[in-house]
Amino acid sequence: MQSIQQPQQQGGFTVFVGHIPSSMNEDGVSQIFNKFGTLYDITIIRDKRTNVSKGCAFITFGTKEEADLAINTVNNSNQYIETVGFRLDIRLEIGFRMTKPLQVKYSDNEIEKMERKLFIGMLGASEEEQVRAIFRPYGFIEELTIVKEKDGKPKGYGFIKFSTRDESETALREVDGKQTLFGSNQPIIVKFADTERQKRKKMLMGGNGTPSGNNQSVPMNPYNQFYQQSAPGYPNPFFYNQNSQISQQPMNGGYAPRTSNYAGANPYGMQMGGGNNNAFNSNYNQQGEPSNDLFIYYIPFNYGDEELKSLFQPYGNVVSAKVFIDKETQQSKCFGFVSFDNPQSAMQAIQQMNGQPCDGKRLKVDFKKSKN
Repeated sequence: MQSIQQPQQQGGFTVFVGHIPSSMNEDGVSQIFNKFGTLYDITIIRDKRTNVSKGCAFITFGTKEEADLAINTVNNSNQYIETVGFRLDIRLEIGFRMTKPLQVKYSDNEIEKMERKLFIGMLGASEEEQVRAIFRPYGFIEELTIVKEKDGKPKGYGFIKFSTRDESETALREVDGKQTLFGSNQPIIVKFADTERQKRKKMLMGGNGTPSGNNQSVPMNPYNQFYQQSAPGYPNPFFYNQNSQISQQPMNGGYAPRTSNYAGANPYGMQMGGGNNNAFNSNYNQQGEPSNDLFIYYIPFNYGDEELKSLFQPYGNVVSAKVFIDKETQQSKCFGFVSFDNPQSAMQAIQQMNGQPCDGKRLKVDFKKSKN
C-alpha cells in the first residue's frame, strides 16, 4: 500500500467519498485511491459515540489533476474500477463487497475554494460590452450575464465568471469599490457569488441567521436590537431594546472585521449585550406574520429610489423602494423602505446588507415594524 504523505505546504484538493462499506478502514480506502496520485490525508467519518464508520470519508490529493482523475474514474463505480493502466476488483483484491456504487465528488469546501463566478452590482443601465470592457484586463471572461427586466431594461447587477480563481480574485481586488461605470454615480460592487451549499445554508437559516440546533454562545439577534442614533430632527424608526447597544464602528479599509463563524450572528463585528432568544423572531411583524418590508437607515445622501432599488435587487423581486425626502429642503433624509414580494428575500437582504459599508457608513437594515 502506498503510504499517506504529509504535504510540504498547506493545500491539496479534498474529495468526498460516499457509500464505502462501514467495515472499511483507512487502509482499504487508500488501496482504492492511491492509484490516482499522492494521498495527503484520509479521514473516515465516524459516529462520535460508537466510533462506527458512517460510510463516508474525505480524501486529500496533492493536485487537482489527481483529484479529477479519481472523481472521473471511481464515481458511480461498484465492484470494478477501470482506467488506463489498471483494473481493480474491489472484492477480490481488497476484500470488500460493495453494495452501492461509490459516490465521489469534490467536498463542498473545495468547491467554494475553486469558485470563479462573481456577483457584480451597481451597474446602472450599462450593457454587456461596457461591463466587459471594465473586467477584460483581469483575465479571460468565460461567462457574463446582465440580469434584465421583462422589458429588456438592465436591473443593475449581474454575474461574471473568469477562467481561473486567480483571475476572479484579481478582478474583485481591482474593481470592487474602485471603478465606476459611465452614467453611474456609485462604484461597482464585486463579491464571489454564492455556491449551491451557501444558498442551501441560507435557506435553512432561522430568523437570526444561525444554523438550527447550535444556539450556544450565539449573540442576540442584531436585527431586532438596535440602539438607534438618529440624525438630529429625524424620527427614530427602529423599535429597540434599551439593554442592547450597537454603535457605528470605524471603517477598516472599507470592510469591518468578522468576529463570528455564524452567518447572521454578529457578522460585522458590532458589539452587543443582553438579550434573549425571543429576539430571534425579528423576521415577523408584531402580528406574527412574515414581513416583506424592510426599513433602511444610513442610505447614502445622493441615492434616490432607483439607486436604492438597484442595491437590493440581487436578493429578490423588489416591489417598491422609497427614499424619504425632506419637504422643505427637498434633500434626502438618508432613510427609506424596500419591499419584496416574499419574506425569504427580505430575510436574505437583511443577512447580506445589514452593516454593509456604503459611502463611509454602514447600512442598517431591519424588518419594518407595524405601527400597531
